[in-house]
Amino acid sequence: MAKARYKTKQMTELHTFLQSVQGQHVTVQEIREYFKDREIAVGTTTIYRQLEKMVKEGLVEKYVVEGTNSACFEYIGESETSDYESCYHCKCEK
Repeated sequence: MAKARYKTKQMTELHTFLQSVQGQHVTVQEIREYFKDREIAVGTTTIYRQLEKMVKEGLVEKYVVEGTNSACFEYIGESETSDYESCYHCKCEK
């Protein structure tokens, strides 16, 4: 029997946001600003934790900017695969 996936309100909010910007690269700072503007309480650590979980599940791609610790994330969806090269003209400078 498969274990049911535990979903918090913050996880649901993050997933909904990422779906709304599918195909775009976003940073954790941009995600925090989005939630702050809407008065949704989601901590930075929670955002990172949930993004890393989504990366492992194949829902999100993570792009690390060379020479820095900065990263941006792209929601690719549940049925998409990441067999393609992403464009590198986005604000994360990849």
